[in-house]
Amino acid sequence: MLAGTFGWSEAPVTYSGLLLNAGLLLAWGAFAALRAGYRRRSAVLIGGADAAIGLATAAANAVIK
Repeated sequence: MLAGTFGWSEAPVTYSGLLLNAGLLLAWGAFAALRAGYRRRSAVLIGGADAAIGLATAAANAVIK
């Protein structure tokens, strides 16, 4: 909403949103893995896999459109 209100260009806003979403996927994935009993390294790898799946989904969506 802020981007539309203030007239920000589309590309930086899109990239910022994508980066934010990937970071959130990494953090929540790692947090959930830690709560499930995984060790830190494994939890970070699981969070990284979640982020990679999210980025792959966004890339596939961009290719399809």
